[in-house]
Amino acid sequence: NPAPMYVLFVEAGSRVGYRWETAHDVPMACEVNWLDPEPDRYSSDYEKYIEELQEINGQVDIYRGYHQPPTRDEYWTIHGMIEDY
Repeated sequence: NPAPMYVLFVEAGSRVGYRWETAHDVPMACEVNWLDPEPDRYSSDYEKYIEELQEINGQVDIYRGYHQPPTRDEYWTIHGMIEDY
């Protein structure tokens, strides 16, 4: 059984990707799976891309390193550690 998460599409500049998030009051996000390449660093979109990418990456915390949702057991182990903290 999968963890209780859903797919969310994200954009950074012209780049599009998706990630998995929990359905809690405060969503917890996995890493982004990008669907297209990073824009060229000399393009007019690059600065906006970097700013939005930093914001997106800042939203990843306990699921850093997860590009797919954790298993149900991993999910409950992670959330058990948070509650113990």
